Amino acid sequence: MERFYIEKSLDEPLQWACIDQESGIICIFEQGKFCSKKTFKSPAGNQHPDSSTFQKLGEEMEDWLYENHSEKLGSHKTNQI
Repeated sequence: MERFYIEKSLDEPLQWACIDQESGIICIFEQGKFCSKKTFKSPAGNQHPDSSTFQKLGEEMEDWLYENHSEKLGSHKTNQI
C-alpha cells in the first residue's frame, strides 16, 4: 500500500486532496496552482505534528505528488511548504 493517495475534492470541482495514510494529514490544492494555493489539515482528534515533522511530511508529500501526479500541480516544484 502506498503511503499517499490523491482524490478529487467533493466540494470544489477544481480541487484535489492528497492524503497521508500514516498520519491522516490532508493537503488540499487547486488544479494547476499547487505552488500558490495549498492547505494542510489534520484529521479531527489527531495531534498536529511539530513544525519539523510537518515540514518533512510536506516535502515527502510534494515529492510524491510531483513524481506521480505532476499534471495536476502546475509548472514547477517549490521546495517550500
